[in-house]
Amino acid sequence: LWRFGLSPVTVIVVALLLFVPGRIQGLLWRNLYTGRRLLESGHFSSSLIASERFVQLVKSRPWLRKMWWLQGAIYTRDPLAMAQNNIGAANLELRQFGDAKRAFSEAVSLDAEYAIPHFNLAMIAELEGDESEREHRLRCAAALGYSQSVIDNYHRNAGSI
Repeated sequence: LWRFGLSPVTVIVVALLLFVPGRIQGLLWRNLYTGRRLLESGHFSSSLIASERFVQLVKSRPWLRKMWWLQGAIYTRDPLAMAQNNIGAANLELRQFGDAKRAFSEAVSLDAEYAIPHFNLAMIAELEGDESEREHRLRCAAALGYSQSVIDNYHRNAGSI
């Protein structure tokens, strides 16, 4: 590499960037991960703020949305869909069902193959007493690979969305 005029510092920096992609994404998507951690720890209002900040940041810097290749997400590669699902989950916990439904629907519109917001919309439909919508959403989630298994619940609760 020195033949190409690269200094040892440049080589080390490039190597670190290649070997620690999760760290780079963690910096760029900090509000997304903060929102998820706050959601998991029961700080729903704070989670909502962090997730909404992430949505605004990505809307102002669309290139951040393309950083999905740095992650190992199981259900979606769209960080905006993840953030909308987190916003929906926080609103659901805060009993703001209309806001939760809108956020889950937005997550589905961003990535129709993202199983978790389909499952979450099934929970909303159950609360609303809409059995046919509940069944439809559960079938969608299952068809997309979300079966409510122990592994699915682990990933859902661990933030590996």
